[in-house]
Amino acid sequence: MIEATPPIPGFEEYIGVYVLLGKPCAILDIGPYSSMKHVLDALEELRIKPDQVGYLLLTHIHIDHAGAVGQAAKIFPKAKVVVSVYGAKHLVNPEKLWSSTLQVLKHVAEGYGPYEPVPEERVVLANEGLEIDLGVARLRVLETPGHARHHVSYFDAERRWVFAGDSLGVYIPSVDMLRPDTPPRLDFEALLNSLEKIRRLQPRKIFYAHFGWVEEAEAWFGRCLNQLLLWAETLCSLDDSSLLNAKRAMQVLHERDSEMKKLGKLKPERRSKEEFFLGNSLTGFLDYIQRVGRERVSGIVERFLRGKAGR
Repeated sequence: MIEATPPIPGFEEYIGVYVLLGKPCAILDIGPYSSMKHVLDALEELRIKPDQVGYLLLTHIHIDHAGAVGQAAKIFPKAKVVVSVYGAKHLVNPEKLWSSTLQVLKHVAEGYGPYEPVPEERVVLANEGLEIDLGVARLRVLETPGHARHHVSYFDAERRWVFAGDSLGVYIPSVDMLRPDTPPRLDFEALLNSLEKIRRLQPRKIFYAHFGWVEEAEAWFGRCLNQLLLWAETLCSLDDSSLLNAKRAMQVLHERDSEMKKLGKLKPERRSKEEFFLGNSLTGFLDYIQRVGRERVSGIVERFLRGKAGR
């Protein structure tokens, strides 16, 4: 994983770009335009030449994961861009994607930098079961929607490693904090199903896009799922006035979610960044509840808990 001083203040321990040293090499989640220099510096340090990179593997097309992919396609002439069928067209023509990203992330999107288009002939569709052969390892594509419709994960069955993208939320190692990553257009039910799909494969190690990797994966699935279910139950329990008041809803989550109490351990710039993204995650949850109704969300939680009890 590439680690470097972030180009945006407060973004330490946030964007993880993984370089897989195979024949050919692969780069998993190339990151945004603003961090591309760090990727190139790391490849030079590893003595990897541009024509040795055979794949740019994307878990999804959000800007912090894929913003630099168009630029990278120019730099790595042999690299295929592996991306969900639901995201591919937006990389070939990123104008709408960039516009919607600016609308949601505002100044953060400007700090990341813009998308550049990817040549259509370089795109490989990341359909369920597709295998990426790197010589020293084979990665299998898992379709894992929820965080976004176009989200996939990559599984190394031999090592039992999973590159989970944003499916398991965001982890901040320095304060051992986990937070949901549930932006607008969240599909909560699909996210829970995707987590169970990954869990059933019994991975040994989880590689987070944000940030780093952890072992004892089963415990991490429990921790992530418990937090998601807590958020859903909490928000569905609010009265209508509180549910429509994001500030009040966030206050209740702070009171009930022990993970969020760790925010106070962060330095001001980092805490400000996390609070911004927590607000984005809350917006995604609230939008989902308004779209499908709190009764359906409560039913999803009940069915999931019954399924856990039956295992």
